[in-house]
Amino acid sequence: MLRRDVVTPRPAWLATIPLFLGSVTCTLSNNIVNVPLHDVMRDLHVSLARGALIAIAFSLTTAVTMPFAGWLADRIGRRRVYLWAVALVGVASVGASIAPNLDVLLVFRVLQAVTASCTLPAAMGILTSLYGIANRGRALAVWAAANGFGQAVGPPVGGVIAGWLSWRWIFTPTITLSAVAWALSLRAIPRDSGVRAPVDWRGAALLTSGAGTLIAAASLVPQLGVGAPTVVGLAGTGVVLLAAFGRSITRRAAPFVDPALFSDPAFRRSAVTVFSQMFSLGVMTLAVPLFLTRTEKLSTSAAGVIVFALPAAMTAFAPLAGRASTDARIRHTLGAGVVVILLGQLILAAELAWWHSPGWALTLGLVVAGAGTAFVQAPAATGATQSSLGRAGAALGVFNLIRFTGLSLGAALVAVVLSGGDHYGVLFLVCSAVLATSLMTTFVRRATVTRAVVAQ
Repeated sequence: MLRRDVVTPRPAWLATIPLFLGSVTCTLSNNIVNVPLHDVMRDLHVSLARGALIAIAFSLTTAVTMPFAGWLADRIGRRRVYLWAVALVGVASVGASIAPNLDVLLVFRVLQAVTASCTLPAAMGILTSLYGIANRGRALAVWAAANGFGQAVGPPVGGVIAGWLSWRWIFTPTITLSAVAWALSLRAIPRDSGVRAPVDWRGAALLTSGAGTLIAAASLVPQLGVGAPTVVGLAGTGVVLLAAFGRSITRRAAPFVDPALFSDPAFRRSAVTVFSQMFSLGVMTLAVPLFLTRTEKLSTSAAGVIVFALPAAMTAFAPLAGRASTDARIRHTLGAGVVVILLGQLILAAELAWWHSPGWALTLGLVVAGAGTAFVQAPAATGATQSSLGRAGAALGVFNLIRFTGLSLGAALVAVVLSGGDHYGVLFLVCSAVLATSLMTTFVRRATVTRAVVAQ
């Protein structure tokens, strides 16, 4: 099955600009609410357990809709999907800015998430087509830098805007950037044609519903508790649905996702690593702002300035990470990135658990973690697309599903732990454990297998 990509010749760099802006726009809309979350909860009169849904709803919706969004981009054209998604994220941001209560705000957050789920796989696919296999690493480094920058710059920007004006103005950057990205995309991104192929509706439904119920179960833990019947029921249902999905794709001639994708070492390693990285990012971008505004009583603008150390480090190290994202060096770059993030989490755990003050160590922990994040985002995206299976739309969606599942679970963990007290150190120790586990399962295991082969 062949795809007729990019039929109108244009300079690749020209299309990179709106793709960068669109990716920043959609990821910025994710956690621009994190620093002013305390202001939002106070204004709408909701508890932390309910207010955390403002962050969780976005990540949950994005995660479960990405595989189908990736397939849709292949089906009707990546450019078309990208244009519609970038336009609608601006519309949803307008609605979020005037929401009168939490329920209405959550509706528009879900709409923002759906548009983001369409934007990111489409942008990855367009960049891969424009730059080709040889330059894929550097092209996806641009996408990863935009993605990571939007994820991390959201909290400080939201904090500064909310501190100067009010939380309802925090969506202004999203509205503005979406309009600019849409206008530039009309001329800069070449047209492409979709692939006319049957869709495995059963597989798509099982994957989406399975991932959705599992993440929903985690999201309800802060309100209901780990052992609540609803939580246990949803978690069990999610496991059953995902097991059914795994069985389904091995029995169909044209499955929604080729089962060989999950046995591909490069894709599996990239997926596990990026899950742990996004889990940590979800904790940092929510817990650190809450610590500064709730515990230390700093203003939202002051908290935003401190948190800016994270995206600043990510941006500074992004070019170097892009140069390191060659096929021959991906595994080592990913491993080094995880180790650096792990070091940053340990610094943050010590700072918030023992010293318990917004001192220089907090900024150092954010800088170190941001540098490590830069060395995971780009190589993980490149590694996930090393094979032709990984470059398919549904596969790109699965990769992004895994990313945002990690992000949403990190946000859910913050709500669970902080609902029982200011146990910030525990949060970053859990992040350290998740990162160490991913390092052991994806790198140490590979080294053990290699030594066994050599011994034979």
